[in-house]
Amino acid sequence: MGQVLGPVDQSAISADCRAAYRAAMTAETIAAMCADYRASLYIDRQHDFDARQAGHRITVPVLLGISEDEAQLADASNIWRDWTLNLRAVCVPGGHFIPEEAPEELTDVLLRFLECRGPA
Repeated sequence: MGQVLGPVDQSAISADCRAAYRAAMTAETIAAMCADYRASLYIDRQHDFDARQAGHRITVPVLLGISEDEAQLADASNIWRDWTLNLRAVCVPGGHFIPEEAPEELTDVLLRFLECRGPA
């Protein structure tokens, strides 16, 4: 399993969808995306540390969906398990663009999670 930064199946994202993604990449959007990543390295880390020190945990059910080919997220369930009381981790086919690459599988996972009334 290698690191995947795009779709495993290049045809999963149609030309129209690619054009829409590109059109959304305005200078303001790109700046906001970069600011979000910077925040995760600085202020988010401090907030996470403070929350840990205070013993905070996520108490509602959490669904963590990762793709089979996204190696950079292979340990995501280990990380999130420390933050949650009720974690359901699932792996679906594809790469970075799960909704485009595995829409049926993702829909099934989401519906099963949302229909669940008790602990995972």
